[in-house]
Amino acid sequence: MAQYSSRVVFRCSLKRVWDIITGMNDQRWRTDLMHSSVISQDQFLEVSLDGMRTIGTITNWKTYHFFEYEYENENVYGHRYITFREEDGLTVVEIEEEADAKKLTARPLLQINMKKAHQRYMDDLRRII
Repeated sequence: MAQYSSRVVFRCSLKRVWDIITGMNDQRWRTDLMHSSVISQDQFLEVSLDGMRTIGTITNWKTYHFFEYEYENENVYGHRYITFREEDGLTVVEIEEEADAKKLTARPLLQINMKKAHQRYMDDLRRII
């Protein structure tokens, strides 16, 4: 199991950041996705640029505080916990993630891939905000 955490600070309202991150019907701001959609009240689908389909299942959330979900595709399964808070007039977002590769040969690269994915996600967030 690999773990990775990241943190980013924005000069905008917490509500704006919350709405962007949790707006599963509109993830066009993410450069790693071809498509995203809501499956049900607690499930969503993300399709990567190379066609990989990932199902996310929301396990817990408190509006403007945290958003938690599990995800799975043909290569990995994992858990992501995103916290939101205001600090000195800024919005702070922290992401903690744990994941495991389904194939033993992919496990050595999982930590590196998680780091790259977090960096891209945060860069996309910075660009849209």
